[in-house]
Amino acid sequence: MPTISSASRDELAREASELTRADDAAVRELYARHARALHGYVRRFCPDRASADDIVQETFIRAWRHLPQLSADDRLVRAWLYRVARNLLTDAARARRSRPVTVRVQPAEEGGDDTKLSQVLDQQLVTGALRQLSASHRTVLVETLFGYPGLSSLLATAVTARDYPEVQGIVLVMSVLFIALKLSADLLYGALDPRARIA
Repeated sequence: MPTISSASRDELAREASELTRADDAAVRELYARHARALHGYVRRFCPDRASADDIVQETFIRAWRHLPQLSADDRLVRAWLYRVARNLLTDAARARRSRPVTVRVQPAEEGGDDTKLSQVLDQQLVTGALRQLSASHRTVLVETLFGYPGLSSLLATAVTARDYPEVQGIVLVMSVLFIALKLSADLLYGALDPRARIA
């Protein structure tokens, strides 16, 4: 078995270092020329920016591995990059289909906003206070708050009893009344003020 002298080793290390620097420069040149267009192409097919970045990164890693073939051939480099990216996108899509669906993690809210908890606690407090009132006091309070005699207490009773069809009916009647009143007010305003007429 032949032995390699220390001078030969140094020479081989120097050549390898020069090749590595040349490869790095070539890959940087490829990236500078083609990365933006390739990223735009890949981004259209990826669910998020991070996965698009991964595909583009892997494409340039493969270009680095195949740099001697790319520089030796007269092929168009951009076409080769697009083909590799397309193959990687296809592989990623197949992998996603074969894996179970994952749920995206919602980012944690900063500061621990507890407004919904406060709303639930307030609702329970008000409901408990209303239950302690007599029926006549509760009716007066509801009619005063909502301002529609008869309808308000009916709506409050339906909400408390969770009678959803009745709640929907009452809300529908109140909505139609509100729209009819707004429409009649607009029409009356247009009839009284000629500047407000629609041409």
